[in-house]
Amino acid sequence: MAFPASVQVKVDGFQKLRRVATDLKQSLETKRNTMSTQSVTGNFILSILSQTKEAIGVFETVEAIDGIAEYVREQHNDPTIDVVAEFTSMKNAANSVLGWIVSNLPKDNQDYLLLKTIDVDGNITFRQFTPAQTANLRTQIDGLLATIG
Repeated sequence: MAFPASVQVKVDGFQKLRRVATDLKQSLETKRNTMSTQSVTGNFILSILSQTKEAIGVFETVEAIDGIAEYVREQHNDPTIDVVAEFTSMKNAANSVLGWIVSNLPKDNQDYLLLKTIDVDGNITFRQFTPAQTANLRTQIDGLLATIG
């Protein structure tokens, strides 16, 4: 009998997926709440992009693990849970957050981001985004948060 290493891959993948999803949810809840009450910098929004992109990478890696859906059903002791649909919903919502940021951050005609200014004294000022300007981003984030239990 061969060593059952594939089981550990599923265990590790499921644990990582849960940890990343939980961390993403907690972080995005805090960031959404901040954006709803105050202006934020472009770098703040880029941090959302970075964290979401990283999570999508983990989602895709775990999704590719052979037998992961069955393993998750076993762990939840619920054969009726549609792991694939729930997972797809979470990944699609994360991609919607990412897509909104990519589409809506100001760029020049060569797609360079326009997030900072520099004055004659060398002082750098970061572009600010008001709660009104981040309202649609918060809507996308709410959609993602709704997919993470």
